[in-house]
Formats: sequence, C-alpha cells, structure tokens
Amino acid sequence: KREPGFKKDSLTLEEVELLIDYEVDLNNFVEVRNKAVITFLLYSGMRVGEITNIKFQDVGERNGVKIVYLKRKNHSEKVPIALNDEWISTFFNPYLRLRGNGTEDDYIFVTDATNSLGNPLKNDFISRFVTKKLKELGIYTPRKTAHSLRHTVATNLLEQGVSLHKIKELLGHSSIKTTENYARERDRLKDAPEHLISYK
Repeated sequence: KREPGFKKDSLTLEEVELLIDYEVDLNNFVEVRNKAVITFLLYSGMRVGEITNIKFQDVGERNGVKIVYLKRKNHSEKVPIALNDEWISTFFNPYLRLRGNGTEDDYIFVTDATNSLGNPLKNDFISRFVTKKLKELGIYTPRKTAHSLRHTVATNLLEQGVSLHKIKELLGHSSIKTTENYARERDRLKDAPEHLISYK
C-alpha cells in the first residue's frame, strides 16, 4: 500500500518569488496572459481545469469582496472563491486591458489567435507554458509542474497557521484526509530522523 503523500512538490518561497517577479512586455498579449494565469494559480490554489472554465459571468462581488464562482468536483452548484486584491491589481487588470471585456458567456483566459479570441485555453496548454517558464527560471524538476502551484498555496497557508478546514474549503477537497496529507508531510520532513544522522 502506498503511503499518503503527493506526486508533486511545493515550490520554495524563493522559487515563488521568481515566478511572481519575472518581467513581461505589458503590450504582449501572450506574455501578460501567461503571467496572469501562472500567478492566478499561485494566488488561488485552483486546479488548472478550473481556471480554463472561468467565464466573465463567473466573476462578481459580494459584500465588497471580488469573487469568482467555480464549478468544483463533487459540487452540484458553483462555489464562490475570493479573489486576491494584489493579484487583481498587479496581474489581472493588465491582462484585461489587452483581453478586453467580453460578453457574459465568454471565457476569460483565451487563445491569442485573432480569429478565435473566445476559445478557452486547454489544460495541457497551460501545463506546457508553466513547465516552460519553470525551466527558463531554472527551477523545473519532474516533480515541479503546474499542479505544484496548488500544493504551494496549501503549504503556504498551513505555515501561516490557517486551519485545515479552511484550506480544504479553498482547494475543494472532498475529504479532509486529502488536506491532512499536507500537514503530515510537512511534519514528517521537519521531524525526520535523517536530520539526526551524524558520523562525526
């Protein structure tokens, strides 16, 4: 029986900073879009497949908080997720400036082809450009992929003392046991007996 754990690793704080701080041409649609998507993964903990399905009608505001409604696994109704203000101002707004406002039924993150601006990005397309950027920044390994950004969010919140229940709700886990894996893995590595090995 396989021990609980993950097939992908979280990014270190230094690696996250590289992803957030790399420069783009603010007039280049593809560069700005890719940066918005990469940082969205880091600021939301969403699955790649959840981002590709977001339409303009899914973005709104509740009690003064910007939110996006997501269709999640094991949920019959769309659930509201708060959007990070820093992400909106720094990464999302520059993208919308180039994307333009679509109709309610238009997808937000789309291809750059002028004859198909309404076509949503595909999951594997996002995975490829995230991997490409990780390689460009020198932080790629087979265990660090687009899905690693989701793990990074959970690990970051756990380190800040956010409860497992809140992390579970954010990530959309169907079982708290999945979320508990983050705490279990973190604690095992911190208290690992390997640290006690010494031959001096």
